[in-house]
Amino acid sequence: IKDSQMALSWFLAVAILFRVIINYRPPMFREAVASGLLLLYGSLARINALPGAIPLYFLWSWVMLRHRGRLFVLLGTAAFLIDTLATQYFLTHSLKPEKMYVQNKLYLQDLTGIFVQTHENIFPTIMYDNPHFDTTNLRTQYHPATFDHLWWVNGTPYLMPDANAEITNQLYHSWLHAIAQHPALYLQNRLEGFKYYLRLKDRGAPFYYNYADISPNTMGLSFHGNMFTHLFVTPVDIQKSTPYMRPWFWVLLNMLLLLLINKFRQRTYKRIYTVLLLSALLYQLPSFFVYQTDTDFRYFYWNCIACSLAICVFVVDRVRDLPTIE
Repeated sequence: IKDSQMALSWFLAVAILFRVIINYRPPMFREAVASGLLLLYGSLARINALPGAIPLYFLWSWVMLRHRGRLFVLLGTAAFLIDTLATQYFLTHSLKPEKMYVQNKLYLQDLTGIFVQTHENIFPTIMYDNPHFDTTNLRTQYHPATFDHLWWVNGTPYLMPDANAEITNQLYHSWLHAIAQHPALYLQNRLEGFKYYLRLKDRGAPFYYNYADISPNTMGLSFHGNMFTHLFVTPVDIQKSTPYMRPWFWVLLNMLLLLLINKFRQRTYKRIYTVLLLSALLYQLPSFFVYQTDTDFRYFYWNCIACSLAICVFVVDRVRDLPTIE
């Protein structure tokens, strides 16, 4: 699960940087390299989370370059961002991963939502070449929370098994045209789906709080569990009905914590606190436009960690004095 790798990598990177800050000393070379690589790895593990990485890049640059002035800190942040994009481009073209065309599912979800309300034929003509494409089925089965029940059948992309670059290109242009023609409907459908994504609304689908399992695969990997499985999973299962096991809780907490920024006594802790909350918020807000399903808590792991760390920083600000770092 890439969400775990991203969240835990960023968590460890922030811990290293925070250790440097509270000891009020220059960072060691190994701390700079380790924290930088962890931030980079987390960003690459889930590249759509890059907006949430930008505040963390700023924190890294501030810790490493603050003695050289604000301009260098900003330049360092920009350089880190460019390096991430360049690395992602290099890895994509070097490893040549198989194209799964998952963006087609997003295009079709938005197109179908507009189609259901307007009854206009807004789908590209190439879709009608597919024997599985049935507008009646789309109209009756559409749900703003997800397109998975229309896209997948027995683990394979039933709707478009012959997905290719041409289909994606035509879907993309039809998608842009439909949004331009019906921007209010597009945003309305997105907002409705986002409520399910946050679990403000519940359609009765299962909600997965953890993934103590390995999905079926062709590599022969399987997971059977042991006594340690129960040791880690059982406490999570016991808490699964609590408010903090709902996505909306962490988004709401994130916004409420932002109101406490001006309550800090020490500028250094205030900066760390702000970076954590902005990272969590920027990581999550783009999901409004790209969420795929409403059944996974894993999309909120970083919000849980970042908000919890921010609360710890707020408490530390109250109990510990630290020399102000400009």
